[in-house]
Amino acid sequence: MESLDSFSGRTPRAWKDHGVFEGHVGARKRVSPASDSETPLDESDAMTAGAYIEQLAHANPRKREEAIQRLSELGWEDTDGALGALLPRLRDPHPSVRAKAADALGASADGGAAEPLMTALDDENREVRFRAAFALEQLEPPVDIEVRIRAWDAVVDRDNQNVYALCNLSLAHRESGNREVAVETAYQAIELHPEHFYPYLLVAHLYAEKGEREAAVRYYKCAIRCNPEHAPTYYELAELHRLEADYESAVERYQQALDVDADHSESYFGLGFCYNRMERYDDAIRAYTACLELSPGHYVAHNNLGMAHRYRGSYEEAMECFKHALELSPDYAAAQLNLGDTFVVVSATRDD
Repeated sequence: MESLDSFSGRTPRAWKDHGVFEGHVGARKRVSPASDSETPLDESDAMTAGAYIEQLAHANPRKREEAIQRLSELGWEDTDGALGALLPRLRDPHPSVRAKAADALGASADGGAAEPLMTALDDENREVRFRAAFALEQLEPPVDIEVRIRAWDAVVDRDNQNVYALCNLSLAHRESGNREVAVETAYQAIELHPEHFYPYLLVAHLYAEKGEREAAVRYYKCAIRCNPEHAPTYYELAELHRLEADYESAVERYQQALDVDADHSESYFGLGFCYNRMERYDDAIRAYTACLELSPGHYVAHNNLGMAHRYRGSYEEAMECFKHALELSPDYAAAQLNLGDTFVVVSATRDD
């Protein structure tokens, strides 16, 4: 009755170093160009929130950007709130300030910011329009998905060469359940930018969700050819192989992910799972141990490490692992089951 758990408990990694990054709010993951325009901050001259509110009206646009960034970092507790402070900056004469204000509204404001952000979609500047649509994705409570689809439609209508906007429109259609339109939109991005890895990765996701494994594998490989330095692509292809019980292929892809990023803990977890299934228990122990060095709170890895010890007959070590898993997640049923079963085995051995 032992239970080996395949759930990694980890979220996909950010893709910032490769030109895009994922949003952090639930399933509303979107992509954006990596920005080199972070406002330089003078650490020797930090001020209070009130002083930064005053700086929002500074004649120098860089100073206004700095104020927005500082206020976002400090929080808005000592002010009248992000919405009141940032709305005027959405109408700032300088586009970089308007874009910074849109970003800050997405990160700091609530649903009340939706209407002004929708208005910002008519901005003359393409970056401001993109940042406004991106900010709409981050608001809590979530803005209705149809509104967010209209926002990305508006961005694409004004800038149909923007691969990130097309991908985000595809992702929004995917979230709405309209996978066919999501695939068509991702194909548009591929046609416009065949050198960009992300649209291929998005199509691979969509085919994998539809259960079309061969097509998914083909597009994952296209993404790898476009960007062989992106560890999560290898990882996701490995996951596809693992779900098909093709453990040897999965191990190869997990290892490629680790060749690119030695700190990719999810790939160590996947390796451990495959090695357990392949009865390579010493390798599984090494893989899960590496995963836990990077992610010590990964209770599923503790459970599966315990199973590797149990499979090789190390029952005391196994029980310690199950206990660690339960310390981290007391209601974790798999570890409860495994600890109980292993205790029975150990007790029977002692009685003999």
